[in-house]
Amino acid sequence: MAMVEWQEVAWTGACVAYVAVMVSSSSTQPDTKNQVVAQRPADVQAQSQPAGGQQKFADANDKRIDVTEAAFDKMEKDQREAVKSYRKAADQGNVEAQYNLGDCYFNGKGVVKDQREAVTWYRKAAEQGNATAQIGLGYCYFYGEGVEKDGVEAVKWYRKAAEQGNAAAQIGLGRCYIYGEGVEKDEVEAVKWYGKAVGWFRKAADQGDADAHSISVAVTSWVRAWRETNVKP
Repeated sequence: MAMVEWQEVAWTGACVAYVAVMVSSSSTQPDTKNQVVAQRPADVQAQSQPAGGQQKFADANDKRIDVTEAAFDKMEKDQREAVKSYRKAADQGNVEAQYNLGDCYFNGKGVVKDQREAVTWYRKAAEQGNATAQIGLGYCYFYGEGVEKDGVEAVKWYRKAAEQGNAAAQIGLGRCYIYGEGVEKDEVEAVKWYGKAVGWFRKAADQGDADAHSISVAVTSWVRAWRETNVKP
């Protein structure tokens, strides 16, 4: 899963998981407007990184991973080369390259981090119908990263990707309805899009994706709690 798409899913999943915990202990309607803000995935990742150059190896999934300065230098060189390739193809209109180049700028991979430039490339790919780029653009508008915050634009791009069946976009769109960001607050509509997303995450979970399973459980819990509170038998 692409970086921005995963950030969207992970951040939304964290929020929904928090809401699920809150509503499970209350018989009242969930109040997502006043929920505690969870840490963004990037913040969590940054806190978990070892001190620069001091730890030679880090154990992950029982594999020894080289995190020496030389290893990072090679990785950065590879990323710079990838950016050159992406740019060449992106300038020729290749939609995947346009998205990937935007992702590099958004995350500072192989180039100096520049979210405004990321938005430029996300938009080029999004306008060609690339769902992942549409999520990236919607994410940028929702959070005001690289562009002025605009809920209406966020909804527009989330919806385009959601209608292509993209689960991350469906959750993003559902969240917009929960908060009333860019659309009139409508929890029924939010439940509709969350419900669509759950199906996709369950498919991924059935294939062994633990993160998809966690998000599926969290979203399902929220939907179930909402229905128990708001839907009459």
